[in-house]
This record gives sequence, C-alpha cells and structure tokens, in this order.
Amino acid sequence: VCIDEEYLEEQLALIDPTLVSKCVFAYEPLSAIGTGNTIGVDSVIRVREKIRQVSPEALVLYGGSVTDQNVSEYLLVADGVLVGSFALDADNFVKLLTASTAA
Repeated sequence: VCIDEEYLEEQLALIDPTLVSKCVFAYEPLSAIGTGNTIGVDSVIRVREKIRQVSPEALVLYGGSVTDQNVSEYLLVADGVLVGSFALDADNFVKLLTASTAA
C-alpha cells in the first residue's frame, strides 16, 4: 500500500482492519519521487510509528529519491527501500547495493 504522510490517517482508515496486518506499506512522499529532493528520516520515523499504531508488525518501506548516498540512512529507520530511477543505470544500482549492504 503506497501512502503519503499528508493523507496517512485517511488512507489507513480505508484498509479493512482484518487485512491491515497483511499489508506492506510504502511511504513515498510526492515531493521526493523522482525529483532528487529527499525527505528527512524524522518524517520516515513519524510515518512508521503511525502505521505501527494500526499494525504493530507492519513492514514499512521508504521510497523517494533513494540513492547510494542516502540508502543506509533510510535503512536505519525503515524495513526496506523502493528505488526508482536511480536504479535504471547499472553502475548506480551496483553502488546502491554496495551501500545498502554496508548499512
């Protein structure tokens, strides 16, 4: 389930409570998708905590301008990352994998 912080409560309320524990959530701020603009880890933590209030064992991924330079930072506060256009170049993808395994 892809979510944005601005409408998080409304989005969570729309999910059938019996199914929410089976969801994987991807926090993708519109301002960060494909723009090179990053979101601070504090926002990721805040969103993760709100989701876990509804589903304590939920997996929360972060996506939005993830690169080899910031992947380790996001992996400290999220269960994984969604990588977009940065991974389209093979050299960048290898850099990202190397950086993420060092985290």
